[in-house]
Amino acid sequence: MFESIFIITSILINLILFYLIIKYKKLLNRLNKQNFNRFLTEKSKLKILNFFKCIYQNKSTFSNYALTDFLDTFVLNLHAGLNTFKAFERASFSITDQNLQIYCKNILKKYYLGSSFLEALQTVRKAESNCDLQEAIESITLSLLLGTSLAENLAQLSNQLKAKANTELEKLASEASVKMIFPLVFFIFPVIFILLGSASIEDFIISFNN
Repeated sequence: MFESIFIITSILINLILFYLIIKYKKLLNRLNKQNFNRFLTEKSKLKILNFFKCIYQNKSTFSNYALTDFLDTFVLNLHAGLNTFKAFERASFSITDQNLQIYCKNILKKYYLGSSFLEALQTVRKAESNCDLQEAIESITLSLLLGTSLAENLAQLSNQLKAKANTELEKLASEASVKMIFPLVFFIFPVIFILLGSASIEDFIISFNN
């Protein structure tokens, strides 16, 4: 009798979980990038959706590594004897992050159209929303205006951004183990129920027929 109840309960749990998966999978397919954050904050309280939101929002952590690579390449070109614009131009060719690449191309276009390098930096910086990138451009601008060592300033800024990115990455890694608890319960436990009750399926069928 106990085995029959156990098997029926396991089947019902799996049916309910399957229904929820199908329901929210269809719901997620209707979302787009514009209403993704609004949907998660206003309508959905499920932890698994907030988990995906966290992944979506923390892409900037990995963009910071691309920015530090760009600054390091910039500094390396300055130490090689290139002037500020040539060093910036060569460093922009090695960028892998798409947003940073677009930003640098806009600066180069304005320079090629006749603006000075300083004017191109100041114009494009106003339209940029990335705080770290704004800080990097502001550091370049101040160094050009004040005549301070650009290579030293960028090297210090690169180290600060690396420390910040490492801290954010460690935070994400520490939260990952906690956030994996829900998928663990959601997927593994029903499988355990089925495996434990599989040996009693034949007895259940016989008792059901009787």
